[in-house]
Amino acid sequence: MKEAVEATRDRHDAGDLTIAIGYSGRLEMVDAVRGVLDEAAASGRELSEVAAELTEEDISRHLYVPGLPDPDLVIRTSGELRMSDFLLWQATRSDIEFCDLNWPAFREIDLLRALRTYGQRVLERSS
Repeated sequence: MKEAVEATRDRHDAGDLTIAIGYSGRLEMVDAVRGVLDEAAASGRELSEVAAELTEEDISRHLYVPGLPDPDLVIRTSGELRMSDFLLWQATRSDIEFCDLNWPAFREIDLLRALRTYGQRVLERSS
């Protein structure tokens, strides 16, 4: 994984690829809310004030990778037809492509198929 990061570090025009290992979307949301509350406590704000003014942006700022764009496409490998606790906050508006292959067997051709299917759905929505 470190080699992949280094090899693609300077490719700013290639899009974003997020791979999560040992990750929990639920835990990320809990940690984000804790971050909002910790920030509010440090500034002396009352809990009722924080609750009344809480926004999506407040939570987004405290996600594990703040500023990372929400994914347009999530590819779910392994044949499972569920999100499995992956990017629960970020993927609410994403297209999801399900693939029967397990991750190690996922090939470039499988990625291209997923991108083609995604592109077709986007075209259908825009027409």
